[in-house]
Amino acid sequence: MFSRNDPNSASNQGFGGYLMKLKRKQNALLSQWNNRWFSVQGSTLKWYSSKESTEPSGSVDLGQVTAISEFENGTSGSYRYD
Repeated sequence: MFSRNDPNSASNQGFGGYLMKLKRKQNALLSQWNNRWFSVQGSTLKWYSSKESTEPSGSVDLGQVTAISEFENGTSGSYRYD
């Protein structure tokens, strides 16, 4: 049986994997896609420079996302959130 206070519960473990993240530059022509480790814990999506990193490079509260749409300049399967 899992509970919220149990550090081994499924809700606390979250899940993760590699995704591509667009590294935006001032000059749109220099923007590039980078492979990043992502994890979801609760309602927070975090990304790291590598799977071994202990501190996230950034995060998004998924509860605040209002829309997900296909990225206009991306390849098939590229999405952005608002």
